[in-house]
Amino acid sequence: MQVTSRISNKISAAEIPLDLKTGEVSRAQIKERLSDTEAVITIRGREFQAKFEGGVPSSDRVTVQITDQKEHAVKVKTIAAENPKSPAGQASELKVLQSVGLSGDEKPELKTAVQTLLDKGSPISKEIVRDLKEFMDHAKGSTESKLETVKALANKRLEATGTQLRAVHEALHGKPLSEVLTDLAKEIDPEFKIEKEMLLSKNNRTAQSLKLTQRMLHLIKSRKYKHKVL
Repeated sequence: MQVTSRISNKISAAEIPLDLKTGEVSRAQIKERLSDTEAVITIRGREFQAKFEGGVPSSDRVTVQITDQKEHAVKVKTIAAENPKSPAGQASELKVLQSVGLSGDEKPELKTAVQTLLDKGSPISKEIVRDLKEFMDHAKGSTESKLETVKALANKRLEATGTQLRAVHEALHGKPLSEVLTDLAKEIDPEFKIEKEMLLSKNNRTAQSLKLTQRMLHLIKSRKYKHKVL
């Protein structure tokens, strides 16, 4: 499946902003330790001078929560640290979930979606988790298709808002544009039919959708004209 091209062609969305937001949780890399409490860190490829609450952790790879920020300086709280001698376990995962308002008792698919975003460098906040939960609970499709949407969104570096989730999900798993236009046309004119040659032209979806759009416009104009005459 050509995920990248399909999303690029069907939606236009803003990439994850480089600026940090107070309260967000993100993966970070410690580049240089300046003191017991300060270090230069990178988040989403951008360097910041950070002051750590409780001191700089010994691990170079950490999950942090932004508690305050001003230009290139930030204050952070360590949520979890990766220790090469001790793989991160359930305790670290629980701390990350609790930092964004979850209890750890949520459905496995929601926790997987949160971890997917974090692992891809996407920020997590209480608002994003709320939108994720709404999406995972109520969006159409299988759990697998929803997780595929979350992964595709993260790969495209799109912020996981409700709008973005719905747009990417529709681009990946929704009806083809031609089907949507056909359904709309039939609502306007129950006798609307597609010529056989249009159905057979699967190799030219753009041309097919354009023809359907033109017919839709013609139907709408015709209907407006009839109302005026009446």
